[in-house]
Amino acid sequence: NSKIATAATAFSNQEELGCMMTDAITHRMKLDFAFQNLGGIRISELSAGDIRLKSIFQLDPFGNQVVTFNLTGAEIKSLICNAYNREKQPDLVPSGMTYTVKVNAEGLCTDVEMKDISGQLIDLNKTYSVGLNSYISASYKFDHADQGITNYATSAQTLLDYLGEIKKVDYSGSRRVFVNN
Repeated sequence: NSKIATAATAFSNQEELGCMMTDAITHRMKLDFAFQNLGGIRISELSAGDIRLKSIFQLDPFGNQVVTFNLTGAEIKSLICNAYNREKQPDLVPSGMTYTVKVNAEGLCTDVEMKDISGQLIDLNKTYSVGLNSYISASYKFDHADQGITNYATSAQTLLDYLGEIKKVDYSGSRRVFVNN
């Protein structure tokens, strides 16, 4: 029941929670981008007020470690598109960017438009530092030359460290994932 931080507003969906989780990874690991799969976000809302230790382990109970990669913009696009095609819906919540998946008549991803937090298009040829949890890095298929480095810090501990540092969060209305049919 230990208080870790304060939520200025309630988290009303998994995307808002995922934004906080991935922001923790980019902030603590000093990365360009991070991604969290929706299936790894195990609660769908969190009340405003005190964020307690137990809530973090309800949110992220798996013990997944953070794995960092050096990925080109094209490889990041491959990750997002392949993740989308697994369920024909958005699956990865990012930090450091927004993205729009473009789908065809069959509902499959055909392209991804990615923009950094300043609104600039992500350069497909540039290499970026990217954080994923160990589940994504082991089970998702995507183009990548770098095999990644395990940091031996769990995503839950990274989130705890982040919240302990910033003390107050507000992710109300956060949207970073869009679909264009």
